[in-house]
Amino acid sequence: MNPRPSGLGALNVALVLSMFVLAGVILFVFARPDPFDPLTFSPTPRPVERPERTDDGDLVRVVPSIEGFDGPAVRVDEKVPTTGLLCNEHPEPVEVLGHITWERWDERGQRIPTLVDHPAIVEPDCTPLRFENPIPDEIAAQVKAHGPQQWVISGSATPTAPGGVTATWRIEPFWIVP
Repeated sequence: MNPRPSGLGALNVALVLSMFVLAGVILFVFARPDPFDPLTFSPTPRPVERPERTDDGDLVRVVPSIEGFDGPAVRVDEKVPTTGLLCNEHPEPVEVLGHITWERWDERGQRIPTLVDHPAIVEPDCTPLRFENPIPDEIAAQVKAHGPQQWVISGSATPTAPGGVTATWRIEPFWIVP
């Protein structure tokens, strides 16, 4: 005959399981890496600017526009230039994975990734960024079939080091016109 009541066995099992859970929580809290947050986009990348020369030969930045459209606008066969500044506040180069996504602005919900997990190295200090983004074929076909649409381009850079914090950006909405 067992001298212990049967409820004590269940209590012991529950106590042991609770100890394992508590140990797991403590390990999770103290073993996770500190956040590594060296990147900023400063200022946020700007939409569709093109360098153009004035009659005097000076270089100026011009936001393309098309008559009848409020805000920046490009033709479907043009590239969308984007400028910005990516800053690395860490004293050494930082390995990152980059992402770029086009998002429908006038009818929310459609997202088209154009760059996924692209490896890059960001040197210390600030790096000027300039991209000539070709309009994805899927978007060009929609615009040609259904008329003007408003889009934004967004992106991110995530350090690959443990605890890497993602830096994000998004340009203001712009029109794509047939």
